[in-house]
This record gives sequence, C-alpha cells and structure tokens, in this order.
Amino acid sequence: MFTIQAHGIPPHGEGAAILNLSPAQHRLLTESKPIRICGAPTGAGKTYAFLQAAQQGQRVVFVVPTQALARDIEDSAHQQGVEAYCWDGAQSAKLRANGKEPWSERKSQWDRLQPTGGMVITTPETLAAILLGKPQGILHRPLLPDLLQAQHIVFDEAHTLTPWALGFLHFWAVLAAWWHWKDPGRAPKLTLLSATHSNLFRALCEAGSGEMSYLPPEAVAFFDEAIENGRRQGLRMLHGDVEIHFGEGNVLACVEKYAAEPLSQGERLLILYDSLRSLTREEVALCDRLADYGVKPEECFLINGLDRKAGGVSLGGPPARQDCVRRRNTESSSPRPASRQE
Repeated sequence: MFTIQAHGIPPHGEGAAILNLSPAQHRLLTESKPIRICGAPTGAGKTYAFLQAAQQGQRVVFVVPTQALARDIEDSAHQQGVEAYCWDGAQSAKLRANGKEPWSERKSQWDRLQPTGGMVITTPETLAAILLGKPQGILHRPLLPDLLQAQHIVFDEAHTLTPWALGFLHFWAVLAAWWHWKDPGRAPKLTLLSATHSNLFRALCEAGSGEMSYLPPEAVAFFDEAIENGRRQGLRMLHGDVEIHFGEGNVLACVEKYAAEPLSQGERLLILYDSLRSLTREEVALCDRLADYGVKPEECFLINGLDRKAGGVSLGGPPARQDCVRRRNTESSSPRPASRQE
C-alpha cells in the first residue's frame, strides 16, 4: 500500500476579480501570443476558463475528441448561462430529418453568438468536414472566415489526437500565426489543452536542426498549471490523499474482496479493465456483484471506446442485461474500456 499525496491549485491572486482563477486559467484569458499550449491535470478547470471568456462576450470554438465530451461541455455551458451549440454528426442527422440544411443552421447559430458571446463545441472530424468537406449539392461560402472571427479556437485533450488530427492542428497553428501577423487586433487565439506536460507539443511547434519552422518561436507560449502538494488554505483541491492497495486475483475477485466496505461508506469506485475480452466475460457477474453492494443500475456507468454503436446491447451479452449498465458512448479512436461507479 502507498499513498498519493493530496494536490491543489493556488489562486492567481487575492483580488476579488481574479480570486477564482488559477495562474493557468488567468494566462489562458490574457496571454498575448497567438498560440498557447497549456498542460494541466484533469479537473484543473481548463474548460472553465473559456466558459468565463464566453460569459464575457467572446466567441469560443471548442474542439474535443469525442461526441460524449462535447455534449457534457454543452450541458455545463447551459448550466452556467452560456449560450452554446454542439456541432456533430448527431446534430446534422437531426437537422436533415427536420428538413433543415446543417450548414445554414450552423451559420445562423454562429451569427446568434455575435452580440452576446458563447461557445461552439465540436469534434475534429466534424470541424474538418465543415471546413474541407464537399458541399452536398448546395452552393455556399465556407465557414472558415466566420470561425476566424472567434476570439478563441481551442483543441481540448490535444494529447489524445491521432496523427491525422495533429496535421489538422498544425494547419490551424500556422493559420493563427499568419492571421495574428496580418491583423493582431482581430486574430483569434489558438489554444492546445492537455492533461500532460506542455512540452509534449514542442516538436509540433519547433523546427529541428537544419529544418525551417512555419511557426515563429515568439508566436508560441508554453506553460503548465501550478500544482502544490498537500493542503493549505486557499488551495482549490484536485483530490485528497489517495491510498493505493494491491490486491490478489483478477479484477472481479478484487471487487468482491475490496469493494464492499468503501461502497458502504458512500465512496466512489473506479474499475479499469485492460482487456475488452475480460470485461465482456465478467460484465454480467460484475453487474450482479455491484447490485449486491447496493449500487443501483442508474449509478453504474460503462465507458468504452468501441461501444458507440452498440445500440444499448450489453457488450458480449444479451439485450436482457442492458438494464444493468447505462452507457456513455464515445468516439475515441482507441478502446479504453472501464467501468465506473459514482
């Protein structure tokens, strides 16, 4: 057994106007360089900073790797009074089913954000299709000039992007640097957010020996969120002390041995599988065991990158078991199955 020490984020300053912003959040809103690459752990409030920008009347294009995450951010925006629209394949299908053309509707949504500010949340695939795809029999001008009127274009979870998406990302970086050089007062800021260290993207922005970079070094800012160990007054805690225990046996055996006590105390349980086959084989038994511990079906979530088109059918199991687990579908390009009770 070992303990992961508690970690928290300090405030940027003590004034009333900035008390709720961390150093990285403050810099995301104020950094003058056109390209900002920020590393901060999950839960640090990277998205929150841009919701604040939208509340201040700015328009934000927020690009995330999955439809599920896009919908979650859209919900968070609405809860905070931020006007937000989710552009994805599901939206396109719904619009066409109602006799509407997706491009014209998205243009109208973007224009509605002009006076008040707000956020468009989309995925790299949808953004590429909007900008680079072939119009479906309808002549219209591209949306790129409109999107360049945004104050912020953000790629969230940038460390999860595929090689194809990184090329698309480099296109945006070059465009942001050029537009800033041409018209710095109106050019959008491009931000890459990552749960890893910001140095991960230096190779994308810096030329190697004997190479020429399209991104001038003075156009890119690298920074990471300030994290402190332990607890003190004023810290916004990411987590408390976490005790790690090593159990014997497979995942299901460990659940049976160790899960009952923490669940009885109202704690949350995260179960990670590194094999889709093992998860499929044990899903029904896992569902039954959690029910024995008082976990209601609606409190149990199965997250799996391959489950986007499962149609509610249990992975590897019959439809009769679909009431055991409520699914949160994703469009991750690589499977990362996990069962989470919370």
